[in-house]
Amino acid sequence: VQVSGAPGFPPARIIKESKLKPGQELTQGRLENALSRLRKFYRKRNYLEASVGVSQLRHRPQSNRVLVELAVNAGPLVEIRLQGAKIGRGKRRDLLPFYEEGTVDADLVREGENNLRNYLQQKGRLEAEVTAQLREGPDHQKVTVEYQIAPGPKHEVALVEITGNKYFNREALRERMLVAEAGLVGPGRYSRDYLNRDMEAIRSLYVANGFLHVQVSSEVIANYRGKEGDLAVKIHIQEGAQVLVRELRIEGNREVPSEELMGLVACGPGQPYSEFNVLLDRDTLLAHYFNQGLREATFVSEAHPAAGEPKRMDLVYRISEGARRYVDRVLVSGLGTTRRHIVEQQVLLEPEKPLSQLDLLETQRRLYDLGVFQKVDMAVENADGEERYKKVLIHMAEARPWTLSVGGGADIARFGGDSESLAAVEGQTGFSPRLSFDVTRLNFRGLNHTLAFKSRLSTLQKRALLT
Repeated sequence: VQVSGAPGFPPARIIKESKLKPGQELTQGRLENALSRLRKFYRKRNYLEASVGVSQLRHRPQSNRVLVELAVNAGPLVEIRLQGAKIGRGKRRDLLPFYEEGTVDADLVREGENNLRNYLQQKGRLEAEVTAQLREGPDHQKVTVEYQIAPGPKHEVALVEITGNKYFNREALRERMLVAEAGLVGPGRYSRDYLNRDMEAIRSLYVANGFLHVQVSSEVIANYRGKEGDLAVKIHIQEGAQVLVRELRIEGNREVPSEELMGLVACGPGQPYSEFNVLLDRDTLLAHYFNQGLREATFVSEAHPAAGEPKRMDLVYRISEGARRYVDRVLVSGLGTTRRHIVEQQVLLEPEKPLSQLDLLETQRRLYDLGVFQKVDMAVENADGEERYKKVLIHMAEARPWTLSVGGGADIARFGGDSESLAAVEGQTGFSPRLSFDVTRLNFRGLNHTLAFKSRLSTLQKRALLT
């Protein structure tokens, strides 16, 4: 194993942290685990922009060994300071995006600023202000992000009120809201961002149900009913008129009957009209076509106000079906111990049958459910080509067959009670060590059978079980 780049630590330390050792079997999983360890190593030491990868793998045929070269660049040391409020390390990692993104830039600094402000507002610091500064050291060796926090006084949400709603009851709207009244467990939940999200969620709900011109407004009242620190949030809804579908026509369908398609749509006659429901119909109809081998199907919709009826809408769905695709053959690879017929029993795709997207996904799910495969990849050969008959490729990686579990412990209790002797009815306090040893063999003889041996040994009990 070799190290290239600017790791910032001695190469021997990097190799040790990777846990790659000469003589080990080289697998993709071992390499990925090594890179993951190194990323954690750098992030733990605040090198958040560190880059880790494999620059080359050189095979030596004479010894059948591979030289692994790790490309490692530590990047700058990142120092993050929070002034004015105490926020724990774990919560910092949740609120500041640098740890997840692995980089520091002005956009992420602003995102962290907003996250901190919203967090404080959720805790009742409704007037909290957060400002940030990003400073880079010489030669970009160190980056400092400093947040100045002014928490402000603590408030409590005394009231959340919704008015003007007629189509939806209060409970249906409240379950979609983040803003909440104070209760036994806290001062309630409020932030400007939460309120804006709630208003948009309510508006989207109404629009999806045909209220195309709904208006949602809000009012925030400080020192509610004269009590300092109390807050009231009032949301007012003007629903407007509900628009319904008067007529729906489906055009261009030849392979699938209109009656079958009409049973799948949400924007049928008499139903609320919205662009959201039209998009839902598009996804539903195209999925239905894909599952019948018509993978080139396209969907276009048109909507027009009904003549003389301002609260009604006429819809047209135009479908171009394309050519149907069929299964030519199903090719299976990657099997080691597993018998082929075990896999074939789970495959729903058959030659000469339509190439169904649902059957592809269901076959993959069933193969995973066997519990003997670590990975199942499925693909259609030349999926975008014009051939009517397509080969389906299934490649599997088998899971590790053996599982070993060893455990130990002890029992301290009263042992050996004697019901015939009043002096030792409860027994005497004793110490009993115990040892457990379990071995499990998955996919025994390649037949998807599990062989398990479980044992327990102690001074009180000796037990072995084979299943």
